[in-house]
Amino acid sequence: MRRFSIVLALLALGTGALFAQSAEQNIIGIENGVVFAYNLGTDGLGVGQETAINLSINDNLQAGFVFINGDGGNLPNQTMLRLHYLAGNRFGVSIGAGTTGGNALAMLGLFGNIFSRTFQDTLYTALGFRVDYMINTGVAVTDGILSMALVAKVGM
Repeated sequence: MRRFSIVLALLALGTGALFAQSAEQNIIGIENGVVFAYNLGTDGLGVGQETAINLSINDNLQAGFVFINGDGGNLPNQTMLRLHYLAGNRFGVSIGAGTTGGNALAMLGLFGNIFSRTFQDTLYTALGFRVDYMINTGVAVTDGILSMALVAKVGM
């Protein structure tokens, strides 16, 4: 229970560091970045790479196919479908479901854009930040993975 409280506190504290400026109003977007993770089950740190393809559903909702290439230990390889909802001008929330190592995966997170720029209303670029908590069916809810990602985004 103590670990779960720590995770909730970290997610709540991470919200203030997110600086989303506006919804991404693009048809398709690509994300690539680095993921830093803390595995609560093994008390170890992990690092990996994230690649995502996002498709806009409306001005505030996106669906994305996410591939995380982890270090194989504290951050395993993951494939998931993630939904982003921009909750306001400052941040958004995301949920996801997928697989990791043959187990089902669930994810809940917060995200935002640190910097963003639109070129001639067609090309969108941004530097984003994300804090996620992921669990799989092979471990207890309190033994999940807390990850923080810094991602570059391009969309049109």
